[in-house]
Amino acid sequence: MRIAWTPPEHASRKSFNIARVGVVEQHTPIPHDAMSTPPSPAHTPLITRRSVALFGAIAVLWAALAWFAFERQVRQRTAASVAEQAEEIRQSVAIISANVSRAFNRLQGMAAVLAAVSDVKAVLTPSRPDAWRSTLEYASRKAAWTTRPDLSALSAQLRVAAADIGVDVIWVMNAGGDCVAASNFAEATSFVGTNYSDRDYFSAALAGRRGRQYAVGRVTKVPGLFFSAPIIVNGRFVGALAVKSDLPKIGSAINHPHAFLTDDQGVIILAADPTLEMRALPGAAVHRLPPDQRLSRYMRLDFDTYEFAPESKPGGLVRVSGSRTPYLASHSTLPEHGVTVHILMPTRNTDSLRGDAIATFLLLYCSGILLTAVGFGARVYVLRMRQYRKSMEETNETLTRLNAQLADLATVDPLTCLYNRRCMDESLEREVARAHRKHAPLAVIMIDIDHFKRFNDTFGHAAGDAVLRATGALMKQHIRGASDVVCRYGGEEFLIVMPEAGLEIARERAEALRLAMGALKLSHGGKALGRLTISLGLSMLPQNGTSVAALVSAADAALYEAKKRGRDRLVVSGAALVPVTS
Repeated sequence: MRIAWTPPEHASRKSFNIARVGVVEQHTPIPHDAMSTPPSPAHTPLITRRSVALFGAIAVLWAALAWFAFERQVRQRTAASVAEQAEEIRQSVAIISANVSRAFNRLQGMAAVLAAVSDVKAVLTPSRPDAWRSTLEYASRKAAWTTRPDLSALSAQLRVAAADIGVDVIWVMNAGGDCVAASNFAEATSFVGTNYSDRDYFSAALAGRRGRQYAVGRVTKVPGLFFSAPIIVNGRFVGALAVKSDLPKIGSAINHPHAFLTDDQGVIILAADPTLEMRALPGAAVHRLPPDQRLSRYMRLDFDTYEFAPESKPGGLVRVSGSRTPYLASHSTLPEHGVTVHILMPTRNTDSLRGDAIATFLLLYCSGILLTAVGFGARVYVLRMRQYRKSMEETNETLTRLNAQLADLATVDPLTCLYNRRCMDESLEREVARAHRKHAPLAVIMIDIDHFKRFNDTFGHAAGDAVLRATGALMKQHIRGASDVVCRYGGEEFLIVMPEAGLEIARERAEALRLAMGALKLSHGGKALGRLTISLGLSMLPQNGTSVAALVSAADAALYEAKKRGRDRLVVSGAALVPVTS
C-alpha cells in the first residue's frame, strides 16, 4: 500500500447549513354569530366572563412562574459561564506573566553579563578622562569617540554581540551618562555622544542596581524596553551598559487576543491589539508626571484613556466604554520588572444564554396555556417530535461529515500541506514492515533548512512561513509520485520516505532537491529573501538499521554531520558518514 498526498476531501468547505423546522400553531376564529347570539336557556354558554377571567388569571400566574424560572436559569447559567471564563483568563494571565518574566530576565541577564566583560571595563577605567561626563559639544564628542581606536573596536564587538543575542542596540555609558560606544555606531541613529543620565535605567545603574525602563528611544524615536547594569572597576562605579529590545521582539509572549502590558506609569506599552498601545489606564500615574518627564520618556504629553469601570451588579464584570457587552478583567503585576499583565476580554455566550433562556420561558408559558387544549397539544407534540427526530438525523449526518473532515485534517500540516509527523510515524512503521516482508530497500532522508532561525530574525515569521510553504511545494515536485511520502517533521525539519529505492536513486533524488532549493528565488512583501540552502542526511534499510528508530536516528546523525561540515550538502549515513557533496 502506497501513500500519496492529496488535499483533504472537504477542506475547502466553509460551513454547513442545518435547516430548522418550526411548528405553526393555527387558531380557528370563533364565528361572530356565536358571540353575539344570546345563549339558549337550556345550555351553559361555552365562553363566559368568569371563564375568561379565570383563564386570564391562570395565564398571568403561569407567566409569572415561567418568568421566575427564566430569570433564575439566566442567572445560574450566566454565573457558571462567567466563572469558567474568569478562570480561563486567570490561567492565561499566569502563562503570559511567566513568558514575560522569562523574556525580561534574559535581557536583564545579558546586560549584567556584558557589563562584566573586561573589554568594556577597560575603556572606562577611573584614570581615563572619558570615564566622566564630557564637557565637549555633542558633535565634537561624538566625532572623537567614534574615531578613537579602542572605542571603535568595542563598538564593533557590541555590534556582533547584539546580532548574536538578538537585541536591537547595546551601548556603554560613562559615569556621567554619555554614550561612548554602541553597537549602532556606524548608523545614522548612532547613540554615541548622546547623554542618558536622566533615564531611570541609568539612575538605577548609578545606584549599583540593575535597571529597567520602558521608553521611546531618544535617537531612534522607537519605543522599546531598556535594561542596564552598572560597570564596576575596583569597587568603583565608572559607567553603565544598557541593552534595548524593540517591543515586537517580545510580542510572542503576549499570546492572547485580549492581553496587553502596562508599565509602572499605567501606559499600555504592548498589546495584542496595536490600537491600544500608548493609551493609559483610568487614573494612570502618567497623568501626574511633570510634562518634561512625560515628554522625555514617551515623546508625547497627552494620552488617550482606555475607559473601563466595574459594573454596578456583582460578579466581577467591567463595562468598557463604547461596548454593550460586559467584559472580564484580570491582571498580574510583576514588580521586579515594573510591568503589569492585563487581559480585558468580552464575555462569551451571555447574549445566547439569555436567548436560550427566553426560548425556555416561552416554552413553559405556552405549555401551561396549551394544557387547556389537550387534544390540540397532543397533535402539536406529535408534530414536534417528528421534526425533532428529523433535525437530529440531519445533525447526525452533519456531524458524520465533520468527523470525516477532522480525520483528514489530522494527518496534514496546515502550513505546508504536507503530511504531519503523526501520519509520518504511522506510514514509516508500515513501510518498514513492508520492506522486511519484500526484502526490499528503503531510504529515509532527513532535511533541515539552513540558518532558519537567523532568517526568521531578519525577515520576520511571516516570511519564514512563506519559505516553509515554498519548501513543501518544492519537495512534492521532487518525490516519486505516489510511492514516496514526505512530511513536515517539526519546525524547519522535513522527512522523506522512499520505499523500494536503492542508494543511488535516493542519493540522486536528494541531490536534485538540494540543488533545486539553492536555485529557488523567493520574495516576500516585495523584498528578495536571498539564497536558501538545505542540509540532508540519508539512511538506508537494511544498511543503517532495521527499525524505524534506527533509520530515523541514522538519518538525523547524518544531517547533523552535514551541518557540522558546513551545511548545503548531503551526507549518507554509514561507518564514516560519507559526504556526497560539498
